[in-house]
Amino acid sequence: MRNDIIVKAVPCLQDNYAWLLHESISGQTAVIDPGQAEPVLAALHSQGWTLSHIINTHHHGDHVGGNLMLLANTNAQLYASAYDLQHQRIPGGDSGRAHPLQDGQQLFLGQKFLTTIAVPGHTLGHIALYHAPQDTELGLLFSGDTLFSLGCGRLFEGTASQLWQSLGRLRALPGNTLMYAGHEYTLKNGSFVRYLGLNSPELEEYLTKCQQKQSKNHPTLPNSMAIECLLNPFLRADCPKVAAAVVYHRDVEPDLANQQLTPQDIFGWLRRLRDSF
Repeated sequence: MRNDIIVKAVPCLQDNYAWLLHESISGQTAVIDPGQAEPVLAALHSQGWTLSHIINTHHHGDHVGGNLMLLANTNAQLYASAYDLQHQRIPGGDSGRAHPLQDGQQLFLGQKFLTTIAVPGHTLGHIALYHAPQDTELGLLFSGDTLFSLGCGRLFEGTASQLWQSLGRLRALPGNTLMYAGHEYTLKNGSFVRYLGLNSPELEEYLTKCQQKQSKNHPTLPNSMAIECLLNPFLRADCPKVAAAVVYHRDVEPDLANQQLTPQDIFGWLRRLRDSF
């Protein structure tokens, strides 16, 4: 775990997480994807933290629903992708306190910074926020709805090609990066991986640990990118074993087994299988 940045999960709505990030030197605190304001304000109060940044990975209501109340009750600045702000899809985007983020742009939180990674697919303006590993400290990735543990987001606006390329950017991050996703989907995604026939001792060990966490009402997140790259089929669409699993479930498309499939094709059919699971 890190000592310079404290990360706290704030459950929102049915299965969302807002993530509080507290930079210990400056005392600045950010919230990523506040689906609701009330639990965020309560968590800030309990920790004695003052909100300085509101960050949205994308425009969906369950990730931005708390923006206006947080802006009204704090002096925080608002950050979102330039695309979403340009298309007026972010509540508070017209507040005079909104700042656009471009791919590769650094967003400072006290003495530390998060790097913006454009990851279109789930939505066209989706971004992730990344803080690289430093010395013995682990890296941090806030992936919104692009990458979940053992899963990925649905294709609401983008294409399978876009999302596959976006996930490729995330899987290239160091394995000692902790991934914080926007939803608690791990166990259901694990059931899908089993359905595909991609069982392994490593998967069962991971799911057992996640079940133990859930039984105590604890988040299954974060998870390391090393484990995700090992177990998450959506990061492994170029793996022959994953391709074979998709072809085996070819009822999604009768002629699938006779096609020359690219990793992008496998990924697209994998996403369709998950949609109907």
